[in-house]
Amino acid sequence: MTSLEIAQAFLNSRLTSRMCDFPDQFPGRPMTETKGYEIQAAHLSLLQSHFGGGLSGYKAGFITRETRIQFGGIERLGIDTPTYGGILERFTFRELGRVPFRELLHPSVESEMVMRIGRDIPMSADGYDRESIAPYVDACMAGIELVDFHLPFSSFSAPLAPLMLADNACNWGVVIGPPVTSWRELDLANLRGELWHNGELIECGLGSALAGHPLNVLVGLESRLLKLGKTLRAGEIVMLGSVVRNFSINGPCEIRATWDALGTATAIFD
Repeated sequence: MTSLEIAQAFLNSRLTSRMCDFPDQFPGRPMTETKGYEIQAAHLSLLQSHFGGGLSGYKAGFITRETRIQFGGIERLGIDTPTYGGILERFTFRELGRVPFRELLHPSVESEMVMRIGRDIPMSADGYDRESIAPYVDACMAGIELVDFHLPFSSFSAPLAPLMLADNACNWGVVIGPPVTSWRELDLANLRGELWHNGELIECGLGSALAGHPLNVLVGLESRLLKLGKTLRAGEIVMLGSVVRNFSINGPCEIRATWDALGTATAIFD
C-alpha cells in the first residue's frame, strides 16, 4: 500500500467508526519515524480536505517516561523520544467540547498544558532555548487532548510508534481553556495539573514532568520544525504533552483538566 492509501484508510476509519482491518505486517506498514511522519502528512492533508479548515497547531506526545512505559516503552514503541502530530481547527474546542462518544473507537484523554504563540518565530540557524523562545509565547492554558485509535495497537507487533504517528499521533481533537496572558508571573514547572472524571480526581502531575519545564517541549517542537524548513506561527497552539497517564473513556461522561492558575478545560462525552 502507498502512503496515500494508508492515510485514506485512517480517514475512512474515522468517518465510519470502524477500525482499520490491516493485518500486523500489512504492505507499506511504517517501520520508522520518517515513514510514520510521511503517512501522517498525507493523513492530515486528507483530514483538512474532508473537514475543511486548516491546523490550529501541534501536539507533542510521549513526553513523560511514564506515558511511554504505559504503551510498552522502547521495546514496544521502538522509540524513547517525543512524537508530534497536527491539530485540526475543526476539532479545537474552546473551554467546553462536546464529543460524540459513539463515533469514537477507542477514546481516551490526557491533561495537558497548552501554549499559544503570539508572533511568528523567526527561522534561525542557531535554534532556540528556553529563554529565547519564551518571548514568542503570549498565553498558557489548561487543555485536554482527545485521543482515539484507528488501529488495535495492542495487537500489533513492535515498533508501534511509527504506526501511531501515521494515525496523526492518535489525535482526534483538543479542548483548551481560557488563555492566561500573565503566565510569566507563574512558576510553570511547579504548577499542578489534574484530570477529573465525573467529579472524581483520577491523577495529577506537575509541569516539571514536561521535559523538566514546559518551555523545553516547545523548544523541541520548534527544533523539529526548523529542520523541516518550518516554524511556529502566530495564533498556533501547542499541546505540550500529558502530565498524567492516558485515561480510557468507556462511556458517556464529563472530563475536566484543571491547572493551578491556568483554569479548566471540559469535555463532555455524550
